[in-house]
Amino acid sequence: VNESVASSWNNQGPSHKDIRIVSISPQDTSVLFAGAFGWGVFKSTDAGNTWTNMKNGLTNAYVRSIYALSNLTVFCGTNDGIFKSTDGGTTWSLVLSTSFSVRSLAYDLQKSNLYAATFGSGLFKSTNQGLSWSPVTVKDTVVDLTLSHIWSIGVFGKDSLYVGGSLS
Repeated sequence: VNESVASSWNNQGPSHKDIRIVSISPQDTSVLFAGAFGWGVFKSTDAGNTWTNMKNGLTNAYVRSIYALSNLTVFCGTNDGIFKSTDGGTTWSLVLSTSFSVRSLAYDLQKSNLYAATFGSGLFKSTNQGLSWSPVTVKDTVVDLTLSHIWSIGVFGKDSLYVGGSLS
């Protein structure tokens, strides 16, 4: 850790909002998306100096997870499911309805798979950028039970998906 950088912070985000997650566009690092719990999505196109609330079409503004595939294609997980934007966050459409909140999103760059972790409905996978989704069973091999309360997921390496959660 570079302590000279880590010791000073500037508040440049949306003021007085509960920001749960930030995603940076892989195309342009000055394009940022922030998920605000109860406020939807905020977008910055100037590396965080200014922010605009982008929630047109979000029927649930409790954003817990967000993942930017590009400047235009963005996914966000809410308490009701996954929403997708193909116009940089200007408009959102529901692509997966879930009974429980979507806590984490991860993307496998090598296989182009998108994963969504829910807290109660388990893990979901899309192989076509959110057009369709299928459940993925995650088992705890010690007690032979299915993990349905998933907090976080991460893709590492060629064939590794790490899942963190609880049985109840």
